[in-house]
Order: sequence, then structure tokens, then C-alpha cells
Amino acid sequence: MQNTKQNLWVQTLLSLIFLSIFGTIIYGFTDYFLKYRQFYWEVFIGSLLFLYLFILIFPWRIMKSDSRG
Repeated sequence: MQNTKQNLWVQTLLSLIFLSIFGTIIYGFTDYFLKYRQFYWEVFIGSLLFLYLFILIFPWRIMKSDSRG
């Protein structure tokens, strides 16, 4: 049980680091994207949010399969 909790901690930490890195990149390029086309900016944000949700949901599936057996 302790090992899976530690794994979840590591996954959460990695996802937070990933989010902060991408947040910095987004913050740097915000002016560039907003200057040209709003559509590309919205698609970019949507794809990043989808990727982040996938990273959050995926470890739970791994944990469920581990607990079964």
C-alpha cells in the first residue's frame, strides 16, 4: 500500500512540474498567439488541457489494475 501511495505522489509531482513548464511556455507565447489568430490559441489551450487530464486519469487506471491482481 505504501508503494502505491508513493507512486501516486511521484505521478502528482511530475504532472505538476509538467503543468508549470507548459504554463511558463504558454505565458511566454501568449502575446504571439493572441496577435495572430484567436482560433489557434483556443485549440492549443484545449489540447493542453486534454493532455493534462489524460495524465491525471492514467495513473488511476494503473492503480486499479495493480490492486486487482
